[in-house]
Amino acid sequence: KLSFELPQKILDKIYFAETALSDQIVASETYVLEFTGYGKTLIVKNKMSPDSFVQLSMQLAHFRLYGKIVSQYEPVLTKGFYHGRTEAMRTATEKAATFCKTWMNPNATDEK
Repeated sequence: KLSFELPQKILDKIYFAETALSDQIVASETYVLEFTGYGKTLIVKNKMSPDSFVQLSMQLAHFRLYGKIVSQYEPVLTKGFYHGRTEAMRTATEKAATFCKTWMNPNATDEK
């Protein structure tokens, strides 16, 4: 166990930071929604990765709310490779942007 002797000024800042964080936590509302319309089986059957499906869903949701694509990243395991570790992959690609814009375009056809 490490013990620190901190000045009261620092202890006060820590206290106020904890209080501010507590206020934000209490002010946040979390809802868990269970979607039962389809699941992994349908996604895989249509030759999609469930993980990429969720990533694109989040991109689309943000695009619908704010009208822009944002940079996201996702951890990718490369442990199967020599000196492999966890890397970050960017999911905000040009194809993801095209998908979101096409999905939101009322004039887009089913073929697009």
